[in-house]
Amino acid sequence: MKNSEGFEGTHTSLAEFLQEFFKFYGSPSSVFKMIELPSLARPPYPIPCLKSQDVILAEKFRDSCVTKGIISYIAGFGLGALFGLLMDGSQVVDEKTSFKKIFKDSLYKSLSTGRNFAAFGFAFAISECCIESYRGSTDKLNPILAGCATGGAVGFRVNAKAGAFGCASVAAFTSLFEASYLI
Repeated sequence: MKNSEGFEGTHTSLAEFLQEFFKFYGSPSSVFKMIELPSLARPPYPIPCLKSQDVILAEKFRDSCVTKGIISYIAGFGLGALFGLLMDGSQVVDEKTSFKKIFKDSLYKSLSTGRNFAAFGFAFAISECCIESYRGSTDKLNPILAGCATGGAVGFRVNAKAGAFGCASVAAFTSLFEASYLI
């Protein structure tokens, strides 16, 4: 018994069904030409990237303000120690001073400069991260504000005038540094 499309209502085998199907739609090659297969090069929809819990935790740890501060502290100490060692080499040494005294003085100067650079780097990174979190945006104003906060905090240890000068000078230096990225 045939229905309105020309197919029989019940088929006894798959071969009979396919025979009736191809009678109605034509040859198998014409049926496959009607089916458009999507491009395999790029899917037409975005594929969501599912991250594991470990990856999400690692990204949160990496992006936290404390982690950025610790990394800046370590890098600042290393850079400051190297800078202190290079600057200490410029002192005048006479013939009476021993190698041991020169080495101790160089080590002390290097560690002292390293601690200062580390503290400044830590304060700058923490203040920049906190400002970025508060403002909710990542742009060129964040390091300038962080430079002002860090320079002002270092300067206010002396007096208010030094704090204002420290804020202005470190903010100006940071803005010059940020402007160099435009070139």
